[in-house]
Amino acid sequence: MNKKSDRPILVYRFSSLGDIAMTVPVLRSFFNSYPTQKIVFVSRPYASPLFEEFDNLEFIPVDLNNNCSLSTQSLLSSPAGALIFPL
Repeated sequence: MNKKSDRPILVYRFSSLGDIAMTVPVLRSFFNSYPTQKIVFVSRPYASPLFEEFDNLEFIPVDLNNNCSLSTQSLLSSPAGALIFPL
């Protein structure tokens, strides 16, 4: 990823809070190397406060307990799509 990308990176994680929290140091390191890259992070609503420190991260809360039917395509706002990483 040496070239600037206008495409956001979609990351999703729906496991326990501890597992979700382990992505925070990874994101800090990533943003140190790529400070202008946009990331869309999809996870459970209670994880939202973990990601408030990141300016280029959009957090989308999804409540899987309420029979949410959310498709990956509905999350992509860029016409060019996004790079998708399930962490």
